[in-house]
Amino acid sequence: MNNEPPWLAKEVVWNGKRYPIQWKARSGGGGAWVDNWFSNMRPCSEPLLWQGHQFDSVEHAYQSAKYTDPDKIMRIRGSVRPEGAKMFSRQWAVETPNWNERKLAVMWEISVQRWGMPKEKAELLQHPEPIVEFNNWADAYWGVVIRPTGEVLGGANYLGLMITAIRRQMMEAPDRVPQITPQFQTHVQPALL
Repeated sequence: MNNEPPWLAKEVVWNGKRYPIQWKARSGGGGAWVDNWFSNMRPCSEPLLWQGHQFDSVEHAYQSAKYTDPDKIMRIRGSVRPEGAKMFSRQWAVETPNWNERKLAVMWEISVQRWGMPKEKAELLQHPEPIVEFNNWADAYWGVVIRPTGEVLGGANYLGLMITAIRRQMMEAPDRVPQITPQFQTHVQPALL
């Protein structure tokens, strides 16, 4: 972010390791948010195909997976920005049966597709582990919540764990599509209950 205020942390310490933090100014002013290189809000280099529709980002596809109504899916899909897709989704009750039990597998499938794209795969393989989804928007399920000062409030980091698992499988077996493993599901499953 240009002209970052001095109170925005440049790094955080979590589990004994230092992580650099990048910030992005909110459109229209009003502060900043953590800008992760692997964010689901970033457009993909090629369209994602999910449930017979093309989407520009993981966020678009993931939000649409919550619905069965074609009109809602099209509104989410047609949203210019991923933030808009998330905003539409928050206006409606989730329609997909057993969503809380399914959301992890849905995110895995969409993420495997994204990180299988040549440009995204190259970027993923060049970054070291572990991958941590730091955020300042209070998402303690998919990430680790921090304050702008760098104070870590905690979180499960399931998105970071998922992307790390996908990366490891790509490194170990480059010609195979990463599969969600029983070990990964066992580790994450308790939070879904």
